[in-house]
Amino acid sequence: MPFKDAISKHVSQYDSIDIESRSPSVTFIGDIQNMNMIASDSYDSALCIEVLEHVPNPVKAISEIHRILKYNAKLVCSVPHLSRLHEEPHDYYRYTKYGLSYLFENAGFRINRTNRWYLLFYRPSTFKYSTYS
Repeated sequence: MPFKDAISKHVSQYDSIDIESRSPSVTFIGDIQNMNMIASDSYDSALCIEVLEHVPNPVKAISEIHRILKYNAKLVCSVPHLSRLHEEPHDYYRYTKYGLSYLFENAGFRINRTNRWYLLFYRPSTFKYSTYS
């Protein structure tokens, strides 16, 4: 897990998910499109770094991320915009910031900040009581 060392000193718990066991430090082996092994409203923050381009159904994946995050949780997401094919044949999409914003906002996230390298979303506390679900 590439960011574990940098992040672990700032959090009380660091969990990770991967589709296969690529590292002994992976907490969950599973599909981000169906994280049924993780309870709803479990996490205060999440990273989704260079993952969504490999997911056949990003809408389901984003919905699952939303489900496992607590209200007001933060999500940092980055995806390649222009990149060579990699992890073939599981390299499905390239996104613009507008495409990502659309997908995440439709899942109930709100955009906090964007830049060239990442998008920072949050799950608003008022979402629970809104008509957006």
